[in-house]
Amino acid sequence: MKTGCQWRVIPNEFGSGQTCHRRFQEWERAGVFKKIYKSILKYYDVKNKIA
Repeated sequence: MKTGCQWRVIPNEFGSGQTCHRRFQEWERAGVFKKIYKSILKYYDVKNKIA
């Protein structure tokens, strides 16, 4: 069983696996994924009249 992303198998049009992994780490440190998650939750709440 494997877990996580296998950066070396990412298609070349996205750049090297090393570049993709570095960018992922930068975005994680910058809070990009938390911002996306919060935006999705807000959209869901508004669309479904929750909160």
